Amino acid sequence: MQESDDSRADDATLTARLLEIVRTLAVEMAPARSQLQVTLDTELDRELGFDSLSRVELLLRLERALDVRLPERVFNTAETPRDLLRAALSSGGQ
Repeated sequence: MQESDDSRADDATLTARLLEIVRTLAVEMAPARSQLQVTLDTELDRELGFDSLSRVELLLRLERALDVRLPERVFNTAETPRDLLRAALSSGGQ
């Protein structure tokens, strides 16, 4: 059971880090939104205003911070941080 608990803790840490990276970039793009709340289901395009350039920056930051290599398709298909989390988990992110 310990390994399962450790895995859940690792996933929670990864989730928190990912959400903070997404939030930080969104606030950098629009500083007036400093109180912005980002959840796993926040829409990258519609709610955060991420265009293709900001998506590239986001993926680079995630790869660096989480020590993962995200599949190229994630650039076009990810709609929410949850999609990014799935890709990071399947890439072995910690």
